[in-house]
Amino acid sequence: LDLLMGEILPEVTSLFRPSRKMTVSEWADRERQLSPESSAEPGQWRTSRAEYLRGIMDAWTAPETEEITVMKSARVGGTEAINNGIGYSICEDPGPILVVQPTLDSSRKYSKDILDPMIRDTKVLALKVSEAKARDRSNTILHKKFKGGTFYMVGANTPTSFRQMAIRYI
Repeated sequence: LDLLMGEILPEVTSLFRPSRKMTVSEWADRERQLSPESSAEPGQWRTSRAEYLRGIMDAWTAPETEEITVMKSARVGGTEAINNGIGYSICEDPGPILVVQPTLDSSRKYSKDILDPMIRDTKVLALKVSEAKARDRSNTILHKKFKGGTFYMVGANTPTSFRQMAIRYI
């Protein structure tokens, strides 16, 4: 009985304990591939190369976080931190996602030049997001479906785009 209580029972109960939720930076370090179209250094993402983004990315998965505000200069990796949060959400904690760009045209550019290459080059995302097909409306430039959620891109200059949407991640 002592052996059961001392050694076997803790091992058995650990099997039923939920695993620790991965952070966005851990997901990115494990899964994210930077695309040649959008990175000077394509290949595996390494948070250690932009350590200042770790807290921003990991706030995405902190249960107490409702809003993340970042004050930064241009071209320091902010978009990639957001992209890592989006990738994490699609793979690990799916729900409806909305990305707002200044204009509808900039949303199209973001989708074609940044998001689509990220999905293509990050294998786990390519498996989750359906490929764009001419007759299939589940994956278009501004609207992408994945198991457990939908990804929308809108322009801030088109207020009607925001109607009738229940969004988890903005």
